[in-house]
Amino acid sequence: GALRDFRIRMLVAERGLVEQFWVNLDSATDDSFTGTIANHPGDITGVRYGDRVTVPLREISDWMYVEHDLLRGGYSVRLMHDRLQPEDRLNLERELGFRID
Repeated sequence: GALRDFRIRMLVAERGLVEQFWVNLDSATDDSFTGTIANHPGDITGVRYGDRVTVPLREISDWMYVEHDLLRGGYSVRLMHDRLQPEDRLNLERELGFRID
């Protein structure tokens, strides 16, 4: 369809370490989102790829979805994209499967 890849980003703090994780969304309420962890942890051990989590609205650090192959939201992705050299930006977009304007 025209809309896909609905995700939120959450912070996890553990033993003085902090990492951010994308969550593939399954459902939402007025004050939280539920889905599965969509990336592999670095040093955090309490969260694993594919774990089911519920994230309170106040704990969301970013959000994104793709509309007609164009990123909507995804401000942390945009920041990473904008810091790349132009040729690397195109490679990132190909790898991610959507355009970033």
